[in-house]
Amino acid sequence: MSFGGGGGGGASSLPGLSDVALSSPTNGQVLTYDSGTLKWINASGGGGAVTSVAGKTGVVTLVKGDVGLGNVDNTADTAKPVSTAVQTALDTKADEVRTITGTNSITGGGDLTANRTLSLSGDSASPGVDKYYGTNSGGTKGWYTLSGGGSSGQFGHIFLDDQAGANDDAKLTAAITAQQSTDGMPPIVLGARSHTFNQTRTLYSGLKLIGQATGPKNLEQNPNFVTSRIVLGGSVSSGASSWWVTPGGNLFDIYMGDFAVNGNEGASAHQFIDVTSGSLYACQFHSLAFDFMRSVFGRKDRKCLMTQVVFSGHWTANNLWDTQFHMGGSDNQLWMGGYINMGPSASGVQTGTYADGDYEIILDGMSKCDIGYIYMTALNGWRGLKIGATASHGMSFFGGVYEGYNSGATRAPGTVIRIEGGQGTFFGPHIGQAMMTPDAAEGGYVHMTGGEWNFIGPQFYRGSTADTVPAIYQTGGRLMVTGATKLNGESWTTRPILQSTVANAAGTGNNTTYVPDLSMNVT
Repeated sequence: MSFGGGGGGGASSLPGLSDVALSSPTNGQVLTYDSGTLKWINASGGGGAVTSVAGKTGVVTLVKGDVGLGNVDNTADTAKPVSTAVQTALDTKADEVRTITGTNSITGGGDLTANRTLSLSGDSASPGVDKYYGTNSGGTKGWYTLSGGGSSGQFGHIFLDDQAGANDDAKLTAAITAQQSTDGMPPIVLGARSHTFNQTRTLYSGLKLIGQATGPKNLEQNPNFVTSRIVLGGSVSSGASSWWVTPGGNLFDIYMGDFAVNGNEGASAHQFIDVTSGSLYACQFHSLAFDFMRSVFGRKDRKCLMTQVVFSGHWTANNLWDTQFHMGGSDNQLWMGGYINMGPSASGVQTGTYADGDYEIILDGMSKCDIGYIYMTALNGWRGLKIGATASHGMSFFGGVYEGYNSGATRAPGTVIRIEGGQGTFFGPHIGQAMMTPDAAEGGYVHMTGGEWNFIGPQFYRGSTADTVPAIYQTGGRLMVTGATKLNGESWTTRPILQSTVANAAGTGNNTTYVPDLSMNVT
């Protein structure tokens, strides 16, 4: 764009220029070049005139504070500081020069410049079930099968509830298989609950079956007080269908303990163990309880033979339906340092009779045995202890209570101890409250027909029984009594009576009845 001078004949105003295209110009517009038309055109300007910048006029030089950036530095990225928050977070970051070192059973490690993997020595991605991590017999580390096949974490035990099976019988079958196939035959442990078993089992040497060791087990009270409980079902009965039966021959090293067994309360036919032949040898049974059982060891018509067997701990055998213990053998310790409480109920369906030989315990052919505290209550037609005529010797009874209830209606119906043979001693037994409705063949609290026996320090009490009823009635054998006492709180006409029908052999010194201290009135 040019403006011509005078005389040059050029345009005297902008619109006259060939490269200018003005259109209704207004105040404040400026010229701007339009490259599309190749001309200068009028257009609105960029605003009003600038009179000052940031409060400054003239030749203006701006600093950072003039534009609100007083905290900004023109610092290289490599030289910029970090915030307090960032520094705090960084302070918690592990130094990459730190290392992780695996020791003992842990392998792997290194510094933190890379990802590291730790592992167990001898580890396996899929060790399988019922395994533990440890060492084998050679000391090699790795995963190995639990002793006994259980997974409860206590080595050396087979926990019934760890076994596969839809019911308790199936679980017990699996547990028995595991026990018989494991070195040392670790014990099978019952759960802290009620179990139901319907299957007859065959006893085997080395069997070990235990419940939770939680003290006395009295099913007559709240069953929930008893930790490990067993209910025998209808498929179990007695004899060959008992819960446990012998295969024949001697069995060794059986242990059962710390559980309670409940038979059928309405019509019990359940038997715990039936030994048809052979003997239980070097076995132990500890703190067992039984309720509503037909029988426990043996049965009335067949005794359980045992040698070097120990009954230990606290026992009960209540609400009995038949003879609970019929046993023979030698060298046994029964309830020594322990205790058994036993007796029938007053139910009419559980009535016993003399004619049927209904004794709670029968010991026959028992030799060189010690028997501890028996608390025996005879009522409802039941008699107490019977010692059979089969050759027995060396039996020693320590303490014990042989009685009926202290009431005319619930006294023992007849004898509480009957002795037909054998040889032994009763030390300090408590005998009383008997002979309410005796059979014609019964003569006293204790009735002796044979054998050779000592009663040392027996304690007699009669309750509502007449004091004329013999405390001991002897029709055979040899008998010595010393230190007999009677209950001082009761009225007795004379000393407790020992009545004998056996004549002494004159001049031999072999008196068949001998009370050297006159502690009994011998008639």
